[in-house]
Formats: sequence, structure tokens, C-alpha cells
Amino acid sequence: MERYDPKTIPIYLISFILFTTFFYAPYIANAADSLSLDQGDEWRYYKGTEDLPRNWHSKDYDDSAWEKGPAGFGYGPGQHNTILNDMQGKYSSLYVRRDFTVDTYSKITKIALAIYCDGPFIAYLNNIEAIRSRRPQRGDPLDLTGFAHELEPGKNVISIKCNNDNILSDDYSFVPLFKFHEESEPGNDKGHNH
Repeated sequence: MERYDPKTIPIYLISFILFTTFFYAPYIANAADSLSLDQGDEWRYYKGTEDLPRNWHSKDYDDSAWEKGPAGFGYGPGQHNTILNDMQGKYSSLYVRRDFTVDTYSKITKIALAIYCDGPFIAYLNNIEAIRSRRPQRGDPLDLTGFAHELEPGKNVISIKCNNDNILSDDYSFVPLFKFHEESEPGNDKGHNH
């Protein structure tokens, strides 16, 4: 299977930034609430040395025992914010979760996800599978706005499992990027968890 050079990650991050600038530009003047999780932002993560419970992607799942680290997971060549020195030959999957807050799903106008992953991946919004791929991803933006109705007022969670296509590989890179735009009343200051 074709390998993607981790050194090209910044190219795809730039591509994603350009995409989201275009994606959200019509709304910036409306003092809207937006959440942006980029490279370097913190996620909860679990090294796939053992199988997780089936509800690991539920918003009510207790991930307090998971480690925390900035996005940009991996080992080998390239720039990684969270280095997984123990991954090669021992486990091939990494699970990540991140809480975020929504006021009213009907006010969400855009949801975007981009993933750089060296193998197959699957992503969930709350307990609903939003998208999966059997092939490595280069960071192409994915529009998940059609899943806005699956979000709930208050706490929600984006969960992703990214596999390495070869457990003995000399490298692994995983960068999750997530953004959503929610219309809001003037003066409403949104926070988000984790």
C-alpha cells in the first residue's frame, strides 16, 4: 500500500486552513460561535493495546483514565506533537476523543473534519458513525454538516480511531482536525471542554 510521507503534513494543514477560511468566511461577520480543533490542540487518547468497550465513542463514556496530548500523534520521520515511541510492533490503533459544547443543533450551519491518518480510520459524532475509510487519508476536508441533528444541547464528543496500515511500519502519523460553526446571539461566549 502506498505510504504518505509524514513530512507533507503541513501541506495538508495549510490546505485545510484555506478550505475552512473559505468554508466559514460568509459567517465571520455575524459574530458567530465557532469551534476549531487544529494541530497541537489537546485530545484524550488511548493506545490500542487492548480492545475497548463497544461504547467507547459514546458521549457518556468515561475517558478520564485516557492520556492527554496535543494533536499530531505518531512516530518516525516528521514532526509529531505526541510521540508514540512504544507503538511499533506492539499496537496498530490509536483512539482519540474530544468534548465540545453545542447550544442548539438547529443553529449549526457547518461541520468539517479533516484527518491525516496512515491507515484506515473511523469517526463518530456522539455514538453515531459519521464516516470511515479503508485507505489512508491525506487530510482532505470532509463535510459532516448532515450529522448536525445528531448533536445535543450541552456536551457532545467527536471520537476517532486511526489505524496504522502495518504494525511493523517505520512510521505512523495521525492528525485530527475538527471545526463547526454555530449561529449565536450577540454577546454569547461559548467555551468547550477538555
